[in-house]
Amino acid sequence: MNCQEVTELAVKNAGQLPPEALSHLDRCRECRQFCRVLSLVEPWGRQPSAELDDKCLRLARSRRQRRHRLRLWLGALGAAAAVVIGLCLFQNKLVQDGQTVSPHAGLVAQREQLTQEDELLGDWALTSGEIDDLELQMDLLANCY
Repeated sequence: MNCQEVTELAVKNAGQLPPEALSHLDRCRECRQFCRVLSLVEPWGRQPSAELDDKCLRLARSRRQRRHRLRLWLGALGAAAAVVIGLCLFQNKLVQDGQTVSPHAGLVAQREQLTQEDELLGDWALTSGEIDDLELQMDLLANCY
């Protein structure tokens, strides 16, 4: 076995080497030192640190919160857009049906009713000249019979 194979086996197998690799360690000083250093570092190298776990968890939580906020904003924006589109379609349908929509639709309807009543009163209201003519006609009719 050569040095590269022994170091790869030592890293992969966590220090538990086959007999061929152990015989190589008896002959090679550099590989012995590598395996000694690896045995000192190995307990910490196989598991992530608690600080790394905390950082990863904080990052995941912050991303989840950002996505949650984004979804809320998008939902609110979508609801507002749906309301606006619905109002536009409703107003468009009323205009097509011959009706008009205004913020003061009740006041407009009252005003239209009053103008119709005023027109009826206008038919009955006479000027002073018209009243004089009417009185003259009535007198003539009364005297004829």
